[in-house]
Amino acid sequence: MTAFTPDLRIEYLPPGKVHTDPRIVVTDWVDYSISASRGVNQYIDSPYPMSSSVSLLFDEDVIPNITLGSWIVISAYNSTTLDYAIVHSGYVTDISSSYRFHGMDGYILEWQYSLTSAISILQNTTWYNPAQFTDTTMDCVDYINSYFGTTMWNEVNAETQWNQYGPLTWDEVDAFYVNNLPTIYVPTDYYTQVLTTGYRNVWDDYVKLVYGVYGFIYEDPDGSIIMKGTSDDIFPSFTVTQSMLNTDIRAGYAVDQLRNEVTMVEWDDVSSTYYEDASVAQYNERSGTLDTLLTNTTDAATIAQRILAGLAYPLLHTNSITLNLLNPIFTDAQRNYLLFEPLGWIYEVEAPVAMGATLDYLSIGCTYEITKDAFLINLNLVPLSQVKSTPNWEQISYDYTWDLYAIDFPTQEWQDL
Repeated sequence: MTAFTPDLRIEYLPPGKVHTDPRIVVTDWVDYSISASRGVNQYIDSPYPMSSSVSLLFDEDVIPNITLGSWIVISAYNSTTLDYAIVHSGYVTDISSSYRFHGMDGYILEWQYSLTSAISILQNTTWYNPAQFTDTTMDCVDYINSYFGTTMWNEVNAETQWNQYGPLTWDEVDAFYVNNLPTIYVPTDYYTQVLTTGYRNVWDDYVKLVYGVYGFIYEDPDGSIIMKGTSDDIFPSFTVTQSMLNTDIRAGYAVDQLRNEVTMVEWDDVSSTYYEDASVAQYNERSGTLDTLLTNTTDAATIAQRILAGLAYPLLHTNSITLNLLNPIFTDAQRNYLLFEPLGWIYEVEAPVAMGATLDYLSIGCTYEITKDAFLINLNLVPLSQVKSTPNWEQISYDYTWDLYAIDFPTQEWQDL
């Protein structure tokens, strides 16, 4: 258990700068307020560029040189690495200011910066596929990464000036643009998928490739895109005890997220629908359609069975938790998870019985609320059993015996099947 006194640093890069350039540190603020979000609220949603805001209060005659299109980075001091590490980052999409009274500081100027993530860039980035490409999920992602960039005039911002690029050739401008796109971490996944010829949207393809196999995507604080496929491990972080939880806990059965009828649409628009009949009989049809780039109907059926195994029946669980990082109950290691890499981990949450009791969860979204007097993080959670379910009986070989199971899983308990 350690006390925590936040040591924040806010930096920015003007538009037209590569993210590896030295950042400019914002100084002389009177006060600040930060609300920063990443990820999703529900596992079945694909990530979208969630909005964040940074409010900085200065003396009334200070006008910071942060403009539209700047890249803002919020960092905190890491007591383990003895350096600043990124908590959140984003591009400035709107700026507003207000002149108001602020207690003993007198009249101040408050500048509010709206931020969006690099996902918004990927959503507006096209690439051209010269020939149909068929391979595994991870090879398809690599293939896209090798092709997209600014290759057409209509993809360049209308306000871009050549003097922002200096003595660069057109090819180098293309490389400059790619360098400012987020790093893409490729999923481990072996399902065969296809990318057809023609102009395509980068983000649409990423989502279909990963979510089409019931994987997931999340953002790291620096804007990197992490993709998790069906063969990627999800690792545990730490146990969140009841004494760590704020009273703002949300739980329920999430019946609106049930899926007992799943339609899988393959790359050539061939579709098949799969059912969990007992669930349909009990909860009526809870249908969903998954648009994929899969080439094999057998693979589509396997993915559908995974979805049904995880989502066909309601489970009382905690939807979200709020943690106060100023609480000295956290160790430095635990606090570092929450500060610098909160998403994509397994958290065991010891919630009250009415909130689902103790379960393992995957963290899929987060929101920071940061002021000089508070440092809160809200985590959106999904039960791990809905993401990584055990194989259902139809997927087990007909000649697989309990003796073989005992050899393969000698310490398996019945309750964990």
